[in-house]
Amino acid sequence: MQIGIVGTGLIGASIGLCLKAQGYEVVGCDTNKDHLATAIRRTAIDRGADLAEIAKLDVVFLCISPSILIPVAEELYTNRGELTIFTDCGSTKTEVAAWAADKPMFVPGHPMAGHEKSGPSYATNWLFRGAKWILTPSKKTDKHAISVVQDLVKKMEATPVSIDPATHDRQVGVLSHLPHVVAALLIEARNSLPLEKVSGGSWKDLTRVAGVDPNLWTDILMSNRQELDGILGEYEANIHKIRDMLSANDREALQGFLQHIVVSKERQNES
Repeated sequence: MQIGIVGTGLIGASIGLCLKAQGYEVVGCDTNKDHLATAIRRTAIDRGADLAEIAKLDVVFLCISPSILIPVAEELYTNRGELTIFTDCGSTKTEVAAWAADKPMFVPGHPMAGHEKSGPSYATNWLFRGAKWILTPSKKTDKHAISVVQDLVKKMEATPVSIDPATHDRQVGVLSHLPHVVAALLIEARNSLPLEKVSGGSWKDLTRVAGVDPNLWTDILMSNRQELDGILGEYEANIHKIRDMLSANDREALQGFLQHIVVSKERQNES
């Protein structure tokens, strides 16, 4: 089986390392020539190729920014091989799934894995180990195509999980996109402080993802802008609640809120 990878950044190169370790031939395509050269040097891919060749391979992973994902997928799918299976690694799924609804050989996906460093230099063959790999196929998606993608996901030591696109976008909005926004706002708040540092481990933990590949994350946040707008509204409302408690010197209300968070966290840890 020949595997095609469009986009040889962190995710694409990590997929290549995983599948090459399983004995597959992996062919890559990237407009970033430095990324492509690094992926070849690190043996994440065997060689480079253009989209026309990639479109004819057995399975093709699209690991590119959300803003260009559908146009590139359209070009590939239009020129696909008779049995070629496509899947993507886009961070939001509603738009892609809608586009792919009448394309049975395209299985929308999203590996729930990453790193605060970007690019193929940081790719590993264990990036997806123990991670969930979300798939959002439609009723028209070819069952064999789904099975092939699921099998490859398992060979990368991830767990394939099928959910609907809207649920996916809501969940990643809260669990991934909101933390990136909050981390950025924390860094912005830090800019008003003197240079002397009194921060502890919590600051490092909370700001770890701040500033990760601004171009990519602009794409990601914009692609989920409707969901994220509602999530930020809920977050803002909670901020106002805490401000009101502090302004009113309402110790009991603040303690009750924090106790509610403790209980919620314990329930989440149990689930």
